[in-house]
Amino acid sequence: MKTLKLIFQSIFSNEPIMQARNQPWYIAIILFLLSILLATYPTYNQISNREGSTFLSGNTFSIENALVSFTEAIEDAGVDLVVVSETVDGVTTYSIDNQGTSWSAAFQNTFVDEEAFPYFEYAVNGTTRLRVFVQEDQTDEAMGEFANRLLALPTGDDQIGSFMLLAKSAIYMYVYNPAALADGSVNGEGFATAFTGTYDEVPLGTNLANFIQTDQDGNVIDPADVSEYVNLVFANWLNFFDQSFAYSKSVLLLAQSGLTLVVNAVMALMMSVVIFIMTRGKLNPNNHFKFGETMKMGAWSLFSPALLTIVAGALFPEFAGTAFVLFVGLRLMWLSSKYLRPVDANVVPNTPKK
Repeated sequence: MKTLKLIFQSIFSNEPIMQARNQPWYIAIILFLLSILLATYPTYNQISNREGSTFLSGNTFSIENALVSFTEAIEDAGVDLVVVSETVDGVTTYSIDNQGTSWSAAFQNTFVDEEAFPYFEYAVNGTTRLRVFVQEDQTDEAMGEFANRLLALPTGDDQIGSFMLLAKSAIYMYVYNPAALADGSVNGEGFATAFTGTYDEVPLGTNLANFIQTDQDGNVIDPADVSEYVNLVFANWLNFFDQSFAYSKSVLLLAQSGLTLVVNAVMALMMSVVIFIMTRGKLNPNNHFKFGETMKMGAWSLFSPALLTIVAGALFPEFAGTAFVLFVGLRLMWLSSKYLRPVDANVVPNTPKK
């Protein structure tokens, strides 16, 4: 009970940090691990709550209508774009397979200098709002180079616009803001947002052409109610983007959380080392502190920065990854200003009267 009280007091007081030298070493290890895990949680939470469909949460520039029109077009043409898997030498890969009518047979629009990439187009008032390309005989490298050429198109080019590229193993979508193209202004112009996903977590057998037939619960979509029809079909696409982002999110979650955890641990260890260095010197009243004792002091000092990091991560998610480093530095400054400063050699201590 006394130890728990001391831990609680260490959140807002430096005195328990000084007493931590006399506490068991295993408590310091527990506080060290608990603190860096708590400090990593905001980063973990931020990434785990990210969804693939977020890139269409703002102004969609008619993308929802374009996706509905695209789904209707492939369904009418008998183009089935189905998620399939293949296992070779124990390795399973997931891709999209053009079944039924071939893509190039159904959609024959091409750029003059890019005839190998036929596309579906959705336009409003003569302005292209979305083009969709599907990989057929092209290699992944060729598709990547083609996407880069689309991204590099100059302002005002007739070929510029939002596009979705359904490659064999990945999905790429870039949403273009068509505003101000007419008057030549650069205001609000350019690719507003982008998305990249894979088919690894998309249910096998998913057919994009079926997105106009049933909703996510398997209920038949009634095209008679136009508004509801568009919303449900668009919701199917949003769910598809969430599923296709799931694998990338898991990789990002592991990599980013792991990196943050390592940075937090290194910063925490550095704090203990700095405490040890600061207490060296003949004029420092704490020069008798041993290295092991300063390591325990450093571990006990981490709990309040970790709690502050959780609060900061909730209020300012963009600073979730760096907040702990900042708060550890502030805690060290506070501790050193109160207890770790050397004695001023020019100050003559008061001699008590006899």
